[in-house]
Amino acid sequence: MYDYSASHELPENGLMPTMITTMRDHHVTNNATKNRSNNDNNNNNNDNNNNNSAATIPPTPSETTATTKTIPSLTPPPPTPPPIQPSIESKPPPIESKPNKSESKPTSTSKSIYDASQEPFGQSFSICLKWMDDYRQLGEWLAYHYHVLPLRYLVFFKDPKSTTDPSPILFDKWGDKIQVEYWTKESDFMTKDQQKTIDNMSIETKKHRRAQRYFYHACIQHLHQMNRTWTLLIDTDEYLILDSSNIPNVPERLQTPGAALDVIHKVHANNDPTLFVATTATQQPQPQPQKIPEKWFTNCTVMARKEYPAFESSRESVLMAMTQQIPAGSSSSTSTTSILSSSNAIDPYRLTTLRFRHRGQKLIGKSMVDVSTLDMSKIGWRDVYSHNLLDSCSKGNNKGDLMYVGHYLGSMEAYQRPADRRNDWMNRTKKFYKLNAKNEPSLEIGKGDEEVRPWIQGFAKSVGLEQMQYLLQDVGFPYNASTALQQY
Repeated sequence: MYDYSASHELPENGLMPTMITTMRDHHVTNNATKNRSNNDNNNNNNDNNNNNSAATIPPTPSETTATTKTIPSLTPPPPTPPPIQPSIESKPPPIESKPNKSESKPTSTSKSIYDASQEPFGQSFSICLKWMDDYRQLGEWLAYHYHVLPLRYLVFFKDPKSTTDPSPILFDKWGDKIQVEYWTKESDFMTKDQQKTIDNMSIETKKHRRAQRYFYHACIQHLHQMNRTWTLLIDTDEYLILDSSNIPNVPERLQTPGAALDVIHKVHANNDPTLFVATTATQQPQPQPQKIPEKWFTNCTVMARKEYPAFESSRESVLMAMTQQIPAGSSSSTSTTSILSSSNAIDPYRLTTLRFRHRGQKLIGKSMVDVSTLDMSKIGWRDVYSHNLLDSCSKGNNKGDLMYVGHYLGSMEAYQRPADRRNDWMNRTKKFYKLNAKNEPSLEIGKGDEEVRPWIQGFAKSVGLEQMQYLLQDVGFPYNASTALQQY
């Protein structure tokens, strides 16, 4: 069992060298009027591909060609904690029916126990996910969105080049909680002509982006046919986050499952741009909420996307996610005492949303759409894009946004993706340091403490400690002092 009270110190050379290179140019833009072709060709830095390879040595000053910048030396984060042994001895209740692993073409109807069609209309979220080898990140990503959205229907495309099998996570662990439409071949959603187009492309980056457009079009078409409603189109390093600047009492809201959908329903039911303006948040100081932008009253919204870089925090700050007192507010009747504070149930360093607390630069947005309102007879694949899903989606100014998509760079181990189709233009190790350097000037220290990290306590209360341990077992990567960035 991991002893949170233990004191650990690292030698002065326990951290990586702090010299990193600042990227001279970057794809990020907040210009909502940027032309569509540039938007489609932008690199979103976050494909769902990870082979869990060992981290390499950071670039030396002689290898860099751009302006260099030295990050101040701060107290290093703690050393690798010992493996955590669950404090609950009994195993979680088994799923009544195990999936048939011998099936060559698994489908949601044959492998998922959960049937989302039995829910009342419009009472849960769907997600379209194109996945490749982000095996260790998948469990946390599912748990977060299962609780916060709530996610109950997932269209999951496993890239044929994947070397890992997500089935044990999707079906053994989550099959009784989320309905999964499981696509494993491009022929599951592409026509023969579309497959030929992909095969004839010589640049891997273009192949990836075209395949993603084909997938998103097929996904929203499928969800429309399945009578689904609100849908996200994100990756496994992205999380939908409630913006505490414009929504009051976010930590309390996150104690109840479905906080995101609850906000959306309230906004559409009241049709009042000043819905949250007069509300005083529990935690102070709290910025005055803005009027709700008009785009949040539509059926398709392009939200801001903001980066969470890989800068570490002090050990005490990381552990606070487990012990934080959440005051009971108007949106929650839960106790102020964390049920995780004395359980030692999980290692917070292995969960991306608990470990990385500081928010960085703004990126190109991502979309959320109510697919039940779309006329799919008028929407082809050429009308669909990976960031601004449709031309009809409301963009507007991000000021006053109720939610945004957090893009987590994660640890070096999580970021290494040699199989990524976009690796033909830059070594990912060097890119990891450059992207983090790019975020440093705009860091908002500890922003995730209020907007993100309280989800784990709400999730534990919702499913119970035993199930939480089971569902989050072996997620993420252990802390590695040799690849960790410095603290802020």
